[in-house]
Amino acid sequence: MKKLLLVFAALLFIGEKLSAQNNNLTSAVMYYQGYLKSKDPEELSKAKARIDSASKHPDTQNKAKTWYYRGEIYYMLFSSKWQKLKEASIENDNKKKEDEAFRLVDMSELETSLAAYKKCMELDAKKDYPDAKKKTGMYSAFFSNKAIALYNAKKFEDAGAFFEKSAEINQSYMGSIDTASIDNAALAYGKAKNYDKSIQMYNKLLDLKYKKEMSYALMLEILNLKGDDAGYKSTLTKARAEFPNNYDFIVSELNIFLKEGKSEEAIASINKAIEKEPKNYQLYLVLGQTYTKMAFPKDKDNKDLPKPANFDDLVKKATEAFTKAHELKPDDFKVNYSIGAFYNNLGAGKMKAAQDEKDMKKAAAMENEAVEIFKKAIPYLEKAHDIDKGDRDTMKALKQLYAKTGQADSPKYKEIEDLLKN
Repeated sequence: MKKLLLVFAALLFIGEKLSAQNNNLTSAVMYYQGYLKSKDPEELSKAKARIDSASKHPDTQNKAKTWYYRGEIYYMLFSSKWQKLKEASIENDNKKKEDEAFRLVDMSELETSLAAYKKCMELDAKKDYPDAKKKTGMYSAFFSNKAIALYNAKKFEDAGAFFEKSAEINQSYMGSIDTASIDNAALAYGKAKNYDKSIQMYNKLLDLKYKKEMSYALMLEILNLKGDDAGYKSTLTKARAEFPNNYDFIVSELNIFLKEGKSEEAIASINKAIEKEPKNYQLYLVLGQTYTKMAFPKDKDNKDLPKPANFDDLVKKATEAFTKAHELKPDDFKVNYSIGAFYNNLGAGKMKAAQDEKDMKKAAAMENEAVEIFKKAIPYLEKAHDIDKGDRDTMKALKQLYAKTGQADSPKYKEIEDLLKN
């Protein structure tokens, strides 16, 4: 009989413990619901204490209900802190108040809430809490807002981490790929000079085939800033293969070829692209620029090198390429500026040669030739100026050319001079 009484007492004790833990869960729910009505912080604090206890005890830690309400309570803890920060802001604009609140708020309660909802979904075999999945879907927006606020405050490293977190939430909880957040993370990490993380994000975007042309371009910028020549060349090779007619990629490849003294490879690369797209003015433009670089070579310090033996042939080919580009796109700023700069450089070379000529008669003739070449540059640069009135390089070049061609007293010279003063 004593044994039976002892067993009964033990069972009673276990029942009391189980009841106590269930009471913790029930009390947490009641305090939480009370807070929703009263907004009394004390009730929210009590709800937190009760749900923390229930989530740790073996008798209640495997209940979906426990984790659902832990998610609810911790979300409300986060929300109340965010609201206080917003109310405390001295900003007048509501959007700026929200931005400041997100920048300052601690996200740890939100992360706890998110983990709780996840646990609820894992335990909710009966699907009693369908709202758990719906609510996790909103959380990526909170982390994204935090990231945007940090980015606006120039805290780029932290912004990158929160953009990345936003993307992870979307993928883990909603099964969707948040390419916009990955893209923003890549940009933020790049501005933070965390080049490895930025490259990692751009590689993700390339794997996802997200705006591949733009992703390649931005990744190349980061690799260039990092000084990763091998990575740059490898990525550029892939970009050129996928986008053979992209002007910037062609120019980048050309710069590598020219830097390495591979002029023939550069020309072959452009001509191959022209075969595929013969009406692409940009290809002819870069062809003209390439012949120009070959005709006017410079060393690593950007100092002039001796004129190449095939100078006249290179100038002829550059002129033909520029002429074709202009035929195809006569109103393009870059085309007109490039042709103007080409004739300006050509005239300057002729003028320098005249100054070095000892025969005065020949020197005078060469100076006259230089002036005529300068005159050829002027209409193109004037056109470029009409297209982009604010480009100061164009205005400076025009001012010099007007002076070199005896037009220093002209209204055109005065107009450009006045514009450059502003």
